[in-house]
Amino acid sequence: MANLGCTCGRRMSSTNLPSDNIIYVFPKKGVRETLELNPDISLLDYERDYNRELEYWYCTECRRVHVVDNVPCGKVLTVYESDRGSETYSPSELPLASEPDFFYVFSEKELYDEEECDNPANLAEWIERQGIMHYYCISSDKNTVYKRELGGKYRKVYSKEKSR
Repeated sequence: MANLGCTCGRRMSSTNLPSDNIIYVFPKKGVRETLELNPDISLLDYERDYNRELEYWYCTECRRVHVVDNVPCGKVLTVYESDRGSETYSPSELPLASEPDFFYVFSEKELYDEEECDNPANLAEWIERQGIMHYYCISSDKNTVYKRELGGKYRKVYSKEKSR
């Protein structure tokens, strides 16, 4: 279990399970490949077996996301600030790479709540039921994160924090 200090001064912790500060980022491509190999894989098995090179910490105070190397005493690589704009974009208007990074983002609490229910969903069911509300993409320069809204439009939600 670990602690991490946010830029705003708040201390984030993974000591209590589930943690309000840990989020899981699953690339859409990896989810799709896993489901092709094992369509009935449970959400818990996917989460446990997923090789995370990075950890994602969420500050409940200022809503920043810290991207951290997943090694002991890992270095903070990037910090994204909450940047919720009102403008929406169609997929063709987004500044994405030719092969864009789409991903699903879930809080640790959401995953634990699903695992604790009487009839937990497998990964495919979970993505079908929850995925649209947790579907994101990142700009080709990795500076801006967009969230998919109902209706297929995207809204800017995070921008890379400026270096100090």
